[in-house]
Amino acid sequence: MQKAYFVGNLHAVEFAIADKNLAYVIPAKMMAMTVIDFLYDGAKAAKGIKASFVPLMSKEEYIEF
Repeated sequence: MQKAYFVGNLHAVEFAIADKNLAYVIPAKMMAMTVIDFLYDGAKAAKGIKASFVPLMSKEEYIEF
């Protein structure tokens, strides 16, 4: 059985964090590991993503949006 990190309905008055480790610590560790993966080997993965990224809008188009 999977343990929930919250109780109640999302965006409702009765919403509450039930397990701070599952709600905060585990996601933070996952994000940190992702950053490590992107920075490993001279940031080759991050540089590859950046080099191949094609934005859907220019900065000016986004600001006007």
